[in-house]
Amino acid sequence: MKLIMRVFLFTLFVSIFLGLSLYIAIWYTQTYLGPKDPLASSIEVGHLENLFAEKVSDSQELNLEEEDWGWDGDSTAAEDGEVEEVEVAKEEEEISGPIVEKKKEAPKGIPRGKLSQTIHDFGSIDEGVRIEHTFKLMNRGTGDLRITDFEVGCGCTMVDFPRTPIPPGKSIDIKAVFDSKDKLGPQNKMIRLRTNGTPRNLELFFKGWVYPQNFGKEEEKENTEETPKDTVKQG
Repeated sequence: MKLIMRVFLFTLFVSIFLGLSLYIAIWYTQTYLGPKDPLASSIEVGHLENLFAEKVSDSQELNLEEEDWGWDGDSTAAEDGEVEEVEVAKEEEEISGPIVEKKKEAPKGIPRGKLSQTIHDFGSIDEGVRIEHTFKLMNRGTGDLRITDFEVGCGCTMVDFPRTPIPPGKSIDIKAVFDSKDKLGPQNKMIRLRTNGTPRNLELFFKGWVYPQNFGKEEEKENTEETPKDTVKQG
């Protein structure tokens, strides 16, 4: 047991020693052997003033070269040139007019379509009757509302509406038609309007019942026929 304990302690000390040695080696490499910034080395050596001196001398030489291009003692020519440039700039401003900053366009509003009625219940009709109904569509949003497209459930329904935009707060009439030809029994026909607003789709419905033509009229006729009068015996 003691032997195992000694081996464990020896291994622990060796691991700690190797870890410290590795840490010291990395720190020394990064601190003393790593690459240095040229500017930092210049500051350490004391050459920073020489760098600035070279830049100043370069700028002075550039100014001297620019001065050599001018005329000696003729400063009025430069002033005249500046005056001419100012006059040309003024003339261009008068021709083109003052520069007007473009105003940023305000964000467009959001149109919102609202139907005053979504279902038209036409009750019971005979087959072949044509039902027409007008729905009202109002724009309750802040932008122009447009009907971009429409979809019908079958060829028995039709719809007509203005193609112009609907301003906020205004409304239009949506004229819808249901043709009951060859349609019998319960009816629930849909018309879908697609808009550029919220919600995107608006749905209208025709609801009712279609009976065959002259359905029940023969029975009513039979019931309304006069029955023969009872004969009264005369004494």
